[in-house]
Amino acid sequence: MYFEKPKLNYELPERKTGLISEYHIHFNVEMIYVDKGRFKALVDGTEYFVNEGDIFFAFPNQSHCYEKIEDFECTITKFSPSICGGLGDVINASVPKTNVIHTDNDSVLVFYLKKLENIIYILKE
Repeated sequence: MYFEKPKLNYELPERKTGLISEYHIHFNVEMIYVDKGRFKALVDGTEYFVNEGDIFFAFPNQSHCYEKIEDFECTITKFSPSICGGLGDVINASVPKTNVIHTDNDSVLVFYLKKLENIIYILKE
């Protein structure tokens, strides 16, 4: 296991087709939206199957890694809890009951995440 040192308080979303397969921890929140396919996430000894349309979160100091089940594409971003104001202390002291939000592709949450993603990619160009 290794510690992943944060680069910034916030990293712009990035599309990826592979994730770190070695256990690691970091101080940032890691958020992954699965655009296509699926993978397995292991978090603090719990196994999660993350499917197309799902959102995966790793909170600060949660030991986690990923295993490819099939080809997949995802959008990943990392951010420091400190950018959440007073909520940052709660995030740093918390562990979610589940690290995956299972959605369907028609959900309002997915709709807004895709809109946000499009805006960010336009701004990057």
